[in-house]
Amino acid sequence: MIDIMVNGTPRTVAATTTVAQLIEAMGVNAATVVAEVAGAIIAPEQFAATTLAAGAQVELVRFVGGG
Repeated sequence: MIDIMVNGTPRTVAATTTVAQLIEAMGVNAATVVAEVAGAIIAPEQFAATTLAAGAQVELVRFVGGG
């Protein structure tokens, strides 16, 4: 298990957790989110290939409709 930060909140995940797995575990639709890890935007097609490291700073921004 490793500790990471997600949107400023500490979270403990498995050491092999990918961005895709994190998004799924949080119950977020991957099609509606932008992921940033350590200041770098992760392309959606790379979510499953991007493994999170201990201490990772993750920002997940969801699109919200409205006017």
